[in-house]
Amino acid sequence: MSDPTSTTTTTTTTTAQDDGDEEFTFTVAAASIPAPATLSQLTNAVRLNTRTLRNRLHSIALDSAFVGTVADAYGLPLLANLRAGDWYVPRGWRGQPTVYFKSTDGHAGAWAFSQRRLNLQLLDVVAARGGAVVVDATRRGKRFPDALAKTVPIWIAVINRLLFPGGGDTTTAAAAEELHTTPLAVAPSERAAIERRLDAWVADARTTLAGRRPPLPPLRWPLRPIFVSSLSPLPEAPPAFDGFHPLVLVTASRVVAGAGVEGEYIQGAGDDHEGWAGSSGLTPDVFWGAWHDRILAAAEDSIDDVVAAAVAAAVPVEAAVEAALIAPTTCVYIAPSSAKLPMPPGGAGGGGGGGLLVDCRETLSPPIAVAVTDAVHVPIPAGKRGNKALRTLVPPLLPLFRRTLAAGRCLTFVCDSGDDVAAAVAAVCLCTFFDGAGTYPLPSNERTKGLTTAGRKLHGCRTPEGRRRQGAGQTAAGMDLCGAADGESCAGPAERGELGVDEVGAEVRVCTTNLMSLV
Repeated sequence: MSDPTSTTTTTTTTTAQDDGDEEFTFTVAAASIPAPATLSQLTNAVRLNTRTLRNRLHSIALDSAFVGTVADAYGLPLLANLRAGDWYVPRGWRGQPTVYFKSTDGHAGAWAFSQRRLNLQLLDVVAARGGAVVVDATRRGKRFPDALAKTVPIWIAVINRLLFPGGGDTTTAAAAEELHTTPLAVAPSERAAIERRLDAWVADARTTLAGRRPPLPPLRWPLRPIFVSSLSPLPEAPPAFDGFHPLVLVTASRVVAGAGVEGEYIQGAGDDHEGWAGSSGLTPDVFWGAWHDRILAAAEDSIDDVVAAAVAAAVPVEAAVEAALIAPTTCVYIAPSSAKLPMPPGGAGGGGGGGLLVDCRETLSPPIAVAVTDAVHVPIPAGKRGNKALRTLVPPLLPLFRRTLAAGRCLTFVCDSGDDVAAAVAAVCLCTFFDGAGTYPLPSNERTKGLTTAGRKLHGCRTPEGRRRQGAGQTAAGMDLCGAADGESCAGPAERGELGVDEVGAEVRVCTTNLMSLV
């Protein structure tokens, strides 16, 4: 008998002697025999083989045709709910403002009306066009994403109560009080729990929007959601709505039932695109651009090369971008790492003295060729990963920022794109040291007011290159904090749906609140 601890097993096979064959033995290495695969392992292997880039893009194209049909049926402008929804806005419908309602604000027990993502640009569209279509997608297992099923209805209920606080037309006021959800996604008990929190959210929103000029755009009627999926009937002609402004909430993907594996069609293929499109550089604008037909025509073994060519062709060939001044300050700049440097030599009040370069890239590669004597590296990852680093790495630098500004020198914040981490760190500086008129130093008794004002003006923390990439068109290097003309409202990126500072910028208001005691 073989040793039970041995890695091999000896098996003896004896044949009949009358066959004239000799007895022989053979050994088999036990380690070479693979263990039987579990059902879960087999399912994951099939899923990986079907969730290819080609299958995802073809699934998105198929779903986008349905989305365009919905927009046509209602005769309303089509807006993407970032980020997945942007993949489903087809050519011919692109160019509208975007919105950003997060599913996490609709998760059970964690419902919220976000003070950082007010999405007030949606009201401008509704006021001008009478309503809007908002598209998003969800992965297998749901008919509607939480963003459409709960986050948007919460937003509608709060906005309705702000616009129609009571009095006047009792019918309109009563309609504004209602919370509209779909029983296909929200149980009565959950709906009741959300309703109990509405008054507190309305009070918080009033505080946030206090003093906004101009005020919220007036609407004739309250807003009301209409929930549409691939299983919903559509009107044969654009309907005329009376008594409410419709927000048609469209789930782009058809529902794939069952617990099996997917085939070539992938429900919610555009969701979490960082995981499947991030390394290729493919974006919704590139996908729906000049190479769209060639990308869809590519075979499985060539689609990576076609996408790479499309991404390369989308990179503009233009003059070097200069650092962008954040007006009305005279001494705070942001810039991409490819910007034309050295940074502007002017300091606060137009004086000289050079300034401080704040390099916010996670790594210092490629190096920035900059002729300055003072530079500091703040290694903050881009996107969501940078939230914690923003809170921990920026506070120790605030005294340095203060000394630089007090000496009449400028600050230039740099990151890879110029409108992500650099804008977030610049916004911390703006909220801490400047008032809404760009005046430095901000008196200590005015810091809370400065924080509120600057928090509404984060839109200005974006380079001209970043504005172009997001479809905002070419702009001058110098821009106002809010990007608005004289007399227009100053809306933050969450209000305009322009996420120039991405998730990091969304944390700026929280971060700066905790930094006030440090300066």
